[in-house]
Amino acid sequence: MELKAKKNVFTLNSRSLKVAVLLATYGIAQTVSAQQGGNTPAVEEVVVTGTLIRGQAPVGSPITTVGRDQIESTNAATTQDILRMIPNTSNSHSVAQGQLVGSSYFAPTIRSLGSSASTSTLVLIDSHRIPLGNTSHPLPDPSIVPSIAIERVEVIADGSSSVYGSDAVAGVVNFITRTGYDGLMITGQGGWGDDYDTKDMGLLWGTNWGEGSAMLAYNYSYKSALASSSRGLLDRDKRPLGGTNFMSRVCEPATIQPAGAGIYRSVTATTPMSDPNACQETVSDHIPDQTRHNVMAKMRQDLSSDITVKADLLYSWRENLERQSRGSIQGSAFATGDQANPFYENPPGITATRQTLRLLPDELFGPGRTNTNTGEAYYATGEIQWDINENFTLTGFGMVGRTETKSTTVGAICSSCAYLALNGTTNGAGNLNAPSIPGTNIRPTLLPLTTENALDLWRPAATNRTNPAVLEQIASEFSEGRVNQSIQQYRVILDGDLFELPAGTLRGAIGGELVKYTVTPQQVSSNGIGLPNSAAAFVEYVEQDVESVFAELLIPVIGPAQGISFINSFELSLSVRRDEYPLFGSTTNPKFGFDWEVVEGFKVRGSTSESFVAPPMSTTANRYTFSQHGAVGGTVNIPVANFPEARQIPGCENVATHCSVGSSTSRPGMFRLHTDPNMAPQTGESWSIGFDWAPVSWDGRLAVTYFENEFRGGVTAANFNMIVNTPGMEEKLAIYPNGATRAQINAHAKGTRLASELDPNNVYFFFNRDMANVVNLNIGGWDIQGDYNIETSNLGRFTLGGSVLYIDKFDQFFGANGEVFSVLGTQGFNQTFSSVDMQVRADIGWEYGDFRARMFAYYTPSHLNWSSTSMDPIGLTSVGNPAGSGGDKVDAFTTIDINLSYNLSSIPAFGGALSDSVVFLDINNVFDEEPPFFNSPEGYGPYNANPIGRVVSAGVRFRF
Repeated sequence: MELKAKKNVFTLNSRSLKVAVLLATYGIAQTVSAQQGGNTPAVEEVVVTGTLIRGQAPVGSPITTVGRDQIESTNAATTQDILRMIPNTSNSHSVAQGQLVGSSYFAPTIRSLGSSASTSTLVLIDSHRIPLGNTSHPLPDPSIVPSIAIERVEVIADGSSSVYGSDAVAGVVNFITRTGYDGLMITGQGGWGDDYDTKDMGLLWGTNWGEGSAMLAYNYSYKSALASSSRGLLDRDKRPLGGTNFMSRVCEPATIQPAGAGIYRSVTATTPMSDPNACQETVSDHIPDQTRHNVMAKMRQDLSSDITVKADLLYSWRENLERQSRGSIQGSAFATGDQANPFYENPPGITATRQTLRLLPDELFGPGRTNTNTGEAYYATGEIQWDINENFTLTGFGMVGRTETKSTTVGAICSSCAYLALNGTTNGAGNLNAPSIPGTNIRPTLLPLTTENALDLWRPAATNRTNPAVLEQIASEFSEGRVNQSIQQYRVILDGDLFELPAGTLRGAIGGELVKYTVTPQQVSSNGIGLPNSAAAFVEYVEQDVESVFAELLIPVIGPAQGISFINSFELSLSVRRDEYPLFGSTTNPKFGFDWEVVEGFKVRGSTSESFVAPPMSTTANRYTFSQHGAVGGTVNIPVANFPEARQIPGCENVATHCSVGSSTSRPGMFRLHTDPNMAPQTGESWSIGFDWAPVSWDGRLAVTYFENEFRGGVTAANFNMIVNTPGMEEKLAIYPNGATRAQINAHAKGTRLASELDPNNVYFFFNRDMANVVNLNIGGWDIQGDYNIETSNLGRFTLGGSVLYIDKFDQFFGANGEVFSVLGTQGFNQTFSSVDMQVRADIGWEYGDFRARMFAYYTPSHLNWSSTSMDPIGLTSVGNPAGSGGDKVDAFTTIDINLSYNLSSIPAFGGALSDSVVFLDINNVFDEEPPFFNSPEGYGPYNANPIGRVVSAGVRFRF
């Protein structure tokens, strides 16, 4: 793989490669046309993932397919339901609703590798890219396609950038839709759980007129919200479960902390609270509700015996609605002086003239904050296929698509408004010199405070003395993030038979592609000047054109006719692709694979490849949603061995090992989350070896694969521990023993938006969290899949199936020279993927006449909680990385699903118009298993469990 920084260099290479592709395409077409002559019947197209050559299975790579029959046997109503059937593509126990897991949006991941900025799994629909969504990092949402239109899902768990370009480091998930349909299908189902319900319906219509066909598909899906108060597991006090109290000291009514005293539960309390963490909000949703509408139209027409045109049109709309807590108010109030609050009160016996108050405002202001996250997407495709002769086909394809993803929050607390009414300034500390907008001299005040304009945080809602107009103004904050993204994809491919070899036909493909991306992020939020909707809007337009050329050869080395013992056939596959990015240079990625059929029904395969993930366009936008700065929260530790200058910070002169800094100490600091201008693509190298066994003597198959992947330079934001303990990353921490100057603070802020309050007169360190090529992984393991079918004369048909994904190596390190450590068998150390060592799925089915039953078991083994909230602290190496000890044991988790269906065709009343129609009953999590306890505020590990519990669904599928 190569990356060139100079634009003129790779532009020249691009022209040369494009000229070569066009000349080769024209030359082959002309030669073959002259040799063969005339028109020949069109070759039936077979779409296969992982290769450019039509009708050819990928050589050397493991492929997993979930077909239409399997989809209907589970009565999967949504794309996320379908993905649960493939353990190596997503975590089967995770929530298929909302956006709870890392930053993964709705994107599936292969072997849990993905999420966040550098997702390593490429998602395709009908082998083409789709418009990306999300208001954070641009990521795909395959659920935009109606599930009723999906014919099958193919997964290549192998590096595939040589065929598809960026993102295919871990592999490809390809959702292949039906080529057509003849008739009408209507589906509907409803599901019920504990304080949870679902509704789904679908419609599929199609017709075929010989030379062409048309199809229309529609799906509607609704999943209700899951309230945080509906599951005991979600209670933030985990002490009854043997865990931590995650409740806070932000309460209703407010807790009171007079200067120099403890924290009091109310103004009437005579003693401080023994445990101030005694409060939690109860009005929010843990999982938002979700509504989807998806429509897809397809058309195919033969213009002649050798030319076929196709067109697809897709539209999707999604909305997630989530109830949220109003937020919190944490600020200082004064009893005397110019900033005196007329409602100020002290607990009995306290004479302090200053207090810190912490309020959870959902009772005082009333519930009413909501977040609405919507996604609207469409794309249109056109394809023309010309069968030049019986050997060669030239295919031209074009696609345009666009998404608008929007996150809108209404009814939140306007913090600056609350502070004005509490202490007369727009900051919680009551500092009259702190500007409301960083880098300006804007300092609004509301003085003097009177009973008409002040905020009372001392009395509960029933007896509160705040002017209702003031309450209304404070609780009317509005913010919105919106991202418009577009994509255009144009490609041409010439593929076919080149010439005959002793072992068979040498086949090949060559082509070129242009993909154009645009991203327009917009952010609207408060200016912090004490007016609830004094919005600050940030907009930036980013565009990128990617030019690519590619080629592939399928070489038969030995064939059955040659009669060589133990080599029934041997094939080689060679593919290569070159992609050129205007911002990051060029990259060339090859792949080599082989298939060795030892005897009929037993094949050994292997492959090796290089792949890459281009830095996401979100990281090139200076004012994208994540680009921000503010105060470092909590307490963080600077090892003085790595940073001797930390001993110059006041109070750290005599520390032995670490200087404790952060917002909870007297030594606050600043962070920035932005873009590293030197960012490069993430790269990957992978190899796999395995076998497929499908004996001709019995109905079944077994596929076993061993794989190893190396990922280098995954894009993420470095955390504090990573920076202070990784050689080569020391420059990301700057220390200011005497406090940073205003010029230094502004230089670090780099024009990013303010995320949290920052005292400009008291910044002792700067922590650079800019998005960068930080994460490196070495992963290896086994992927085993199999099924077996038994036909009986009296008892019907039985099916047995299952798969095991077993990881035996999951090593990680940060930066170029970081210490390598293992996270295998753990969850929580990484915030964007799980490193649990096994996922198992097993199923058993029975078909008897028109009745079908199927049972699925999903198993996740016990593992360790290595998050920062584990009860048993993680052992650390000398540089602060996990040493392999400590962490809490998380129990194994097994759930059982049952699917029952009955075909109505045998019932005389339905045997005509409704033949092949089905009624069905599904039970997910039959035994209502609660997730194993994971010591965290949620109480479970979101990558491997969910709190929804048992859901019973009933539905019908009518075919006319």
